[in-house]
Amino acid sequence: MRGLLTISLCCAILVGNAQCENYTINVGGGGFDSEVSWSITNSGGTTLISGGSGSGFSICLDDGCYNFNMWDSFGDGWNGATYTIFNANNTPVASGNLDNATSGDGGSWGVTEVCFTPPIPCAFELYTLYVGGGAFDSEISWSLSDEGGIQVSNGGAPALVSLCLEDGCYTMLMLDSWGDGWNGAYWSLTDSGGVVVGTGTLNGASGNAYIPLGSG
Repeated sequence: MRGLLTISLCCAILVGNAQCENYTINVGGGGFDSEVSWSITNSGGTTLISGGSGSGFSICLDDGCYNFNMWDSFGDGWNGATYTIFNANNTPVASGNLDNATSGDGGSWGVTEVCFTPPIPCAFELYTLYVGGGAFDSEISWSLSDEGGIQVSNGGAPALVSLCLEDGCYTMLMLDSWGDGWNGAYWSLTDSGGVVVGTGTLNGASGNAYIPLGSG
């Protein structure tokens, strides 16, 4: 039975009068969540928080970069489980899984750097684009273009991108190198208030989705 781990990262005052941010982490959704474990460590290698499916923890984190360490007790990856970190506005700020970790063997262990920074300045509306969550994210590529055909972002999966976008109509081009669709992966565009303004997936080798933003 699939489980979902929710961890609240509580806000507190740090040394030097710097105030940490309030985060929520969701971990799980795979076929064998009981095999999942993880930790967050700082640049000095100190473990700040750790857990496994079914546990809950609280911690205060300042802006900066940390290592998200992931393990699987059976050694065959997270079987569809993912982690997603949300800020206080319920906007995702980091996401991934063991299978697509930056380093490690992808089966029994892996490490990905997660960074928490102040919001980027934006003269229009700040959005967050997530792509991933499938069984074969390494086959995925995508690009987002405005109504004039100018590409504003592109990448692979898993991906989590902050975008400052004007009102208008945007096109999400989705590609799969194997040609069999995204196998459970999806894209989701969230506004600064945490509202999903567009989402979708791909069946086949390529496809487009159209996203109207604001009054455009």
